[in-house]
Amino acid sequence: MGEHTPNDIPRIPWPGVAVFSSEYVYPRRPVVISGVGCGRWPAVGKWTPAFFKADIPVQISVSNEETAAPTRKRPDTLAAFVDRLEAGDKHSGYLKQFDEVFDAFPEARADVSPSDLFGPEFYAATYFWMGPAGSRTGLHSDDEHSLLIQVFGQKEVYVLPPEQRPLCYASACAGNARVPS
Repeated sequence: MGEHTPNDIPRIPWPGVAVFSSEYVYPRRPVVISGVGCGRWPAVGKWTPAFFKADIPVQISVSNEETAAPTRKRPDTLAAFVDRLEAGDKHSGYLKQFDEVFDAFPEARADVSPSDLFGPEFYAATYFWMGPAGSRTGLHSDDEHSLLIQVFGQKEVYVLPPEQRPLCYASACAGNARVPS
C-alpha cells in the first residue's frame, strides 16, 4: 500500500441527504462532514463522563478482541468507571458498544438527532463508547454503515476502503481483521 494522509478522505460541508446518499453512502466512500448541525446538539458540551455517572451495571472491556483473543470484560458500575476516568486511571478499561445508553439515559435521546441530517435508514444501531485517553479498538470491519459522532474528547480513526478488506488478515476472533506486524 502507498502512503496515505488524512487528506485522502474528503472533508466537506453537509451536502444534503441526496448527495450524501448517492456520492458517499451507496458507493461506500468515507467522508468527514464538518460544520454539520451536530455542533448545535445539546450533547456537545453536555455529554461529559460526569453526565453519565450513574449506578447502573456495565461490562468494561479490559482487552482488545481485534488483537488475537476474545475481549475480556469485568462487571462494574458506570459510576465507578467514571470515577476512575476522572481520577486519570489510564488502566480503567473501555466501555465499548454500550447499546443500552438511551435505555439507561432516556433524556439523552433528545440531545442528538442524526435522523434529522441523515434520515432514519442510515443508522440502525446506536453504540456508545467511553474510555480514557489512548483507548484503542483494533482494526476491524463494520458490516453496516457507521456514523461516528464525537461529542467529547478526540478520536483518531483509520479508514480503509472496502476493496482493501481482502488484504487484511482475519484474526482468530469472529471475522475481525488485523494488519500483520
